Amino acid sequence: RIAATEARRREATLAASKSRQAQAMARRDAESSRVDARAAFQRARREAEARRIQDLSGLLQARQSVADDEKKAEGAAFGMRLDAMTGADETAFAVEVAEGMARVVKRAETALVDGDSGEGGEEEDDVESPEEADDSLSREE
Repeated sequence: RIAATEARRREATLAASKSRQAQAMARRDAESSRVDARAAFQRARREAEARRIQDLSGLLQARQSVADDEKKAEGAAFGMRLDAMTGADETAFAVEVAEGMARVVKRAETALVDGDSGEGGEEEDDVESPEEADDSLSREE
């Protein structure tokens, strides 16, 4: 009987020892799994952050490109407006010169019809000769 009790106690001790070893192994496995999971989580977080930075960088580059294109378009529009204004000024000046020349020609025709030389008694209009008009145009520029 003592031997049987002793044998059961040894079996119980052995079973308890195996149970403790199994628990220790389970704890080590759980700890290892937790460490692996934490590393995987941190790796995934870093990768997500890197993708986010790349996305933001791409967005920033796209916005900069749009801003550059807008500046180019604004510059081109300004140039076109300036050309249009300059062209309008030149056209207006050419019209003034042509009107002045028309008055001079009309006065000359009237003088020829009336037999007057066109010199003397009449006051001259404030009309520039083409050379004077060119000089005043270059002074304005």
